[in-house]
Amino acid sequence: MKIFQTGVPWMIGAILSFVLMATAARELSSELNAIQILFWRSLTGALLMPILLSFFGWHHIKSKRPGLQVLRGGIHFVAQYGWFFGITMIPLAHVFALEFTAPVWTVIFASIFLSERLSLGRLLSVSAGFIGVLIVLRPGLQTIEPAAVIVLGSAGLYAITYVMVKTLTKTDSPLCIMFFMSLVQLVLAFLTITFDWAVPSIDLWPWIFLVG
Repeated sequence: MKIFQTGVPWMIGAILSFVLMATAARELSSELNAIQILFWRSLTGALLMPILLSFFGWHHIKSKRPGLQVLRGGIHFVAQYGWFFGITMIPLAHVFALEFTAPVWTVIFASIFLSERLSLGRLLSVSAGFIGVLIVLRPGLQTIEPAAVIVLGSAGLYAITYVMVKTLTKTDSPLCIMFFMSLVQLVLAFLTITFDWAVPSIDLWPWIFLVG
């Protein structure tokens, strides 16, 4: 079907995966903090990579732009930490409302770094996105929670990684991008969790697999 040749099904799948991941992270937050959740997610994702590479071929790990891959992985790590932190601190509805501003930031950054044209439709989308942020944060009407600002910042960082992916896909395969992201996140998560180690109880392990 032609619809599967577009990005629509993949975007829907991505949104569903974000919802499932957020639900799992919320459950895990009863015992784990944001960096601990991020470590277990990174570990689970890294363990899946050899399976994917064995099926599709290990030649996919070769990158023509390894430096940009590592930088993207580091930015994605910080963005994901902010997202998990927000999940543990504020209502999920607010997290999603703020996180889904990432496409708005992507339009802005793409016009700056990739010289993509800002059409009237895109400008209207950007305006609507910022109006949505104001509705959620309601500055002046309530105290803005630091966690909400962190989630908004993580949305901006996610947008930067999306722009970087658009550049990387010109030279590297999607599997290569996934490999570097998993590797960089696992290393950073291991370094940060060394001082704050925690193993979840057995009844939370299904959520560990889901968050990964």
